[in-house]
Amino acid sequence: MPFTDSTNAFNNRIDGVRTHSFVDAAPAGDVDAGDVTLIEDSVGIAYKDQDATEDVAFIYSSRNYLFPCQSASGSNFEEGSAVYLDPDTLKASATSSNGAFRFLGTVLVQPASSAASLEIDFAGGAGILQDQTGVARVLSTTATVTELNAGKVLIAGVTGMALTIHGYRFMFHGIAAGATTLDFEDTATSPVAVVKVAVAAAADTDIVGSYGPLDTGVTSGAGFDTPLGDDEGLQVTVTGSTLTGTTSADIQFTYSWSAT
Repeated sequence: MPFTDSTNAFNNRIDGVRTHSFVDAAPAGDVDAGDVTLIEDSVGIAYKDQDATEDVAFIYSSRNYLFPCQSASGSNFEEGSAVYLDPDTLKASATSSNGAFRFLGTVLVQPASSAASLEIDFAGGAGILQDQTGVARVLSTTATVTELNAGKVLIAGVTGMALTIHGYRFMFHGIAAGATTLDFEDTATSPVAVVKVAVAAAADTDIVGSYGPLDTGVTSGAGFDTPLGDDEGLQVTVTGSTLTGTTSADIQFTYSWSAT
């Protein structure tokens, strides 16, 4: 079952969701369930109340957590963007303060401007995960035709980490036309292609992807299933004419981070 701590509104959003934890041996002070802590390079959340000198389990990874955040405004905390831990407030920040703040995770749902918390794919154990190449995560999102035509960052880059895309699925809503391909590529100045989806081959609600019979009309690039450039993320762009006919597309990527 999820736990909730009313003092910082931090809780697991999905019953039975898989989490990962580490243990801090005999801390000096008492710890309450839900307390946010920064231990070396990793952010942890206390799993339960513990007295001083007792070993404490801290959750450092979970697919869907509600985390306290600094005030949201404008384009802050957009879906898919990276968030960082402000060590002074112990709240999620939309900026890394020039690398001073620790990577916390990725925004799942953009919060309202008045929100005190936001849903994230929590990856506070970056210091732990850096040595675990291939720890799989999943991005599932929907991009509107306007976002696709404008270009959209799907996974923000993380300083000191390399992104690897292991698999993908894609589906249009509506019969797409106009554009030649949708290009999923890294965010470098000279992007490396991960996969190209041929618009003409992706019919309304047909799922295409990297999994067996779904690969009709898709071409994996040099950046598929191999680490991309240092600090780079993943974006989608349109080639050819303007994409028309479709209202949106469902996008899913399986990915992992590794230290650079």
